[in-house]
Amino acid sequence: MQSNHGTKDEHLPAGQGTVDWKKVCHALQHLDARFILESRSIEEGKTSLGYIRGD
Repeated sequence: MQSNHGTKDEHLPAGQGTVDWKKVCHALQHLDARFILESRSIEEGKTSLGYIRGD
């Protein structure tokens, strides 16, 4: 799953693009599974992780 603006394969950080990450994270929190976060850079990874954690 990756986020974009609906026009191309952008792989944006969580909180950007069209994916409702809060809804996705809420749905996933009830699963006994690992969540793997991929990013294009360390900074974008930090941005995504901060967004998902609510920082």
